[in-house]
Amino acid sequence: MIANIRARTVHLAPGDFISGTAQDRTVITVLGSCVAMVLWHAPSRFFACCHFVCVSNNQPQAGSYLPDGRYGDQILPHFLQLLQKKRIPLAEVQVRLCGGASSRKSQRLVPSFQVGQLNRDYAVQFCASHGLQAELLQFGSEHGVKLKFEASDGTLEINSLAALEQREAQLHEQKN
Repeated sequence: MIANIRARTVHLAPGDFISGTAQDRTVITVLGSCVAMVLWHAPSRFFACCHFVCVSNNQPQAGSYLPDGRYGDQILPHFLQLLQKKRIPLAEVQVRLCGGASSRKSQRLVPSFQVGQLNRDYAVQFCASHGLQAELLQFGSEHGVKLKFEASDGTLEINSLAALEQREAQLHEQKN
């Protein structure tokens, strides 16, 4: 689903995505095993950001104009098509991947249930197969992350949810 693009602050839910030319807009999402891809092209100020849930639904795309953003195998190729449509050279695109958390317990599951690992592998393989140099940020940690992307200038802030919880607990203790 396309996120509400009129809002100043856009909260991407799982399966949401947004793209456009830089504006005074903040994109926020919280990731666990899901993966976010953030694209930024400074010369054109084009950006795209998605929050995909799993690699595939194992179904062909049903002739829909828009991809289903929940699935990496639909949204990542869509982003590539957007770049090609805008004639943006892939070598000039800043690509950042975040999320794909896996707990120690999930690492003992059969591979098909290791969603964070599957999502990370797909995103990295997709980038490599299309010549995209991806920067991995808080990628594959044990904790979820909060991502904050400034579409006006391409800056990206990522915070571990564990660190945020720890700061909140410290603030709570200071008040008491």
